Amino acid sequence: MKARGTPAQAAGVGDRHEHAPPRQFNGRVSAYIPGGPDGTSRRWPGRDREWTGPRRTGRGHRFTRRNVMTYQFPVDPENLFEERAAQFVNLGLPADEVARLRAAINDMWADAPGGWTWEWSRLAERYAAAGEHYLASLAYGGARFPCLADPAKAAAMNHQVEQYTLAAPGFPVGFERRTVTARYHEAVVEVPVHVLSPADAGAGTPVLIASGGIDTWKMDLHPMWEALALGAKVRIVAFEHAGVGELTHIPMTPDTQEIIGGLLDFARTLTTGKVGHFGLSFGGYFSARTGLRGDADAAVVLGGPVTRATFGPGHAKHLLFGMSDILGNAVGFTTRPDMDALITAVGPFALDELLTTQDNCPMLVINGDMDVHVPIADTTVFNRRPNTQVELIPGGSHCALNKLDQIMPMMINWIANCLRPRSRGGRDRAGCPVSPHRGNRGAPADANPTDRQTPERGHITASVSSGPAVMRSVRTRTGSSWSR
Repeated sequence: MKARGTPAQAAGVGDRHEHAPPRQFNGRVSAYIPGGPDGTSRRWPGRDREWTGPRRTGRGHRFTRRNVMTYQFPVDPENLFEERAAQFVNLGLPADEVARLRAAINDMWADAPGGWTWEWSRLAERYAAAGEHYLASLAYGGARFPCLADPAKAAAMNHQVEQYTLAAPGFPVGFERRTVTARYHEAVVEVPVHVLSPADAGAGTPVLIASGGIDTWKMDLHPMWEALALGAKVRIVAFEHAGVGELTHIPMTPDTQEIIGGLLDFARTLTTGKVGHFGLSFGGYFSARTGLRGDADAAVVLGGPVTRATFGPGHAKHLLFGMSDILGNAVGFTTRPDMDALITAVGPFALDELLTTQDNCPMLVINGDMDVHVPIADTTVFNRRPNTQVELIPGGSHCALNKLDQIMPMMINWIANCLRPRSRGGRDRAGCPVSPHRGNRGAPADANPTDRQTPERGHITASVSSGPAVMRSVRTRTGSSWSR
């Protein structure tokens, strides 16, 4: 599947929900989100912005996207480069360009020479003019990082969508940009998704819905989606959860899981086979909820925060690299909250109660034992659960993304075994059907080792049985480590 229509149409420009007129309450444009179980509405603290949702939820109301802005916060660009320079290079940008940006940028928010978004956007414009659309999309992804806190960052994300769509004909997977209509407290939510399909995908090809975290979003993680699609032979539906990316206009709360339920419903319309849910970092929080509730056929949790060990006050006070403010943006503040307000907002995310249940679907839970953002307890809490495989990677960073050699083959084979079961054999320890004769990390022994796509411009190629080949191709394009 290729993107249809003009690049602007494929990027969603001109969709009617992009231009719906805002509603005004008391003379100003405001956002309201559903409140308690009685159906009353509550205003999200400090969340005035240029978009509106329904003040009272009900059928026919619609959350609309306009010039969404969150809030700026004090941060030294050099500190972000210290943590993120390797990420930008590993995602595919030339190291010398990242070094030049690091030397040039001296302000996180100024829309002028020396400003973060301004300098990244100039690099993106050069790539776009040269026809290097994928590199332009990566650079615009850097420009909008880490959240849409001002008009320049919102514009950068829109440009990222356009350049990514222009790059799609060069992908080794089929691509289609679609808008899924979901519901949130009976209000309509339009969710832009990217559907990535192996060349041989058919009616029975399983579907894996997949999202990233609170500052690294669906287009940034494209190489991982390619690896999973081609390696596990699944169709990927890449999306952003509420509070980030193209759903920044909806504050992230625990009950925005309802939107993901709509995406699972959509995924089931794409296949006669199974449907899974993959989540990285905060996306792993939502895939953990899906898995624990048994809402999908399988769930992968990569570095997801799930318990009070993460969402309690002790941990929230010690978040690093601006993460408390990135989280504050995602959960809906438009002015910088104090720590007590942030703790109050994130506390309800803890899944401790749900973790006492035993109704989960097959789950794979992975993290590094050196994660500075999510405590080890949020991984080990899954030990001894039924139908659950837990992997704590020695020396692994947040999401074990510095150990892709280990985790990518593991995830590809597990997903393939769970969503594409073989007709013979027993069951692995996650409860998924597998062949009794295993190749690399659980790959079926009869998998064809030559069943892989031809590389095109450094893109990822793989088959289920070729985990090492997956990682060589990942490095060709992205290096050896990724960020949340």
